[in-house]
Amino acid sequence: MEGLLSSADAIVMNTPEAALQLRRRFPRLPGERVVAIPNGFDADDFAGPPPPVDGSAFRIVHAGHVHTEVARAARKTLLA
Repeated sequence: MEGLLSSADAIVMNTPEAALQLRRRFPRLPGERVVAIPNGFDADDFAGPPPPVDGSAFRIVHAGHVHTEVARAARKTLLA
């Protein structure tokens, strides 16, 4: 994993804690390449009607969530 991440121009994590843990796990990665962009939204972006969809853009949508404690508990269960 470190080898693959070391070739990335940037690494985006979804929480500051996730970015911190990645830096701790792989201290040789350049820290300035690891950034956190927290989940959330700006309410003003959704104040008006939605823009028309023309199909010219490729969109990726994440409609779920992961909680660190839930993931740790699941990992312990899977490893047992």
